[in-house]
Parts: sequence; structure tokens; C-alpha cells
Amino acid sequence: VISLVLTIALVLGIWAAPVNVAADQDAIISMTIGSTKAYVNLVPKTLDQPPVIINGRTMVPFRFIGEALDAFVDYDPTNKTVIYVLEGKNITLKIGSTTATVNGVSKTLEAAPVILKTGRTVVPVRFISETIGAVVGWNAVTRIVCITFKKEAVVIGGILHDYNGGDLDGFDPQSGTS
Repeated sequence: VISLVLTIALVLGIWAAPVNVAADQDAIISMTIGSTKAYVNLVPKTLDQPPVIINGRTMVPFRFIGEALDAFVDYDPTNKTVIYVLEGKNITLKIGSTTATVNGVSKTLEAAPVILKTGRTVVPVRFISETIGAVVGWNAVTRIVCITFKKEAVVIGGILHDYNGGDLDGFDPQSGTS
């Protein structure tokens, strides 16, 4: 299906200048193992690190996916950690470790993030799906990895429940201090 959609888009000339996904836009990212060609919502991109298979695990370029989804991505070389912030999820990965933290909670990865000879970090694609809630598809024949990410809808209205440990001294914000 993905190949058919990409072929139709190519024939119709839908390609535009590469752009990242807008903050309010869902994303479909497709990459082929070993290829530097990728697509974000049918817009062609060039990877500086193609996805690879290491010890039977599909490893994808973490920065590329983060930037395509409009996430904040940073690397701290002093302690070899990657920091990733996307829609309220604060993810910290340590290179070479199968333990990561997501919003302060420890998570176990099926394979450790690795910095390849290209200097780029790759992570197991399953970690992407489990951590950010993306749906990951794999076609073993074409060796295409497809990551579909639905942006969270903004909810307006409702009731905010908050706990105040002490007694309120009123509801006037100008005179109340609690």
C-alpha cells in the first residue's frame, strides 16, 4: 500500500521542498533499510544515516525521526545521553545502555542505542512505537519501516482537579496566598 501511494505521488508530481511535520499535523515516516531515501508525509528526505539491522533488531536514526516530528532533540557528549522531548514525553537514552527514562520512569529497551561510525545514533524502532505511541509497520520483502504518529488533540474545556494540602483563605487571588 505504501509503495502504491508513493508511486502515485511520484507520477502526479506531488513532491515539494522537504519540510518537517507541523506541530498540529500527523506524520507518516517511511524508510528503507540501508537506503538514505526516506519520506515524511510523502515528502522525500535524505538521511545522513539509513536504518540498519543490528543483531536482528531494526535500528532507526533517532534524530531524524525526532526532527521530522518537530520534537526537541539534544545530545550530551559528556555523559553520552540523548534527550528527546515530544508532546509532554521527556525521554533520556544513554548510549550503550538498555535502560532509558520516560518522564522519570525507567524503561527497558530490547537493544541499546548505538552511535555508528557515521556519528549518528540509532535506536530500536520498537522503542519508538512503545515510547511515543507511534504505530510501526515492517515489510520484510521491501525492507521498509513505516512509522505512523498521531499528534495528540488539544482538549479545550473540562474540569481541572487540583489538590491543595492546606485550607484556602478564600478564592480572591489578590488577597489569598494559598
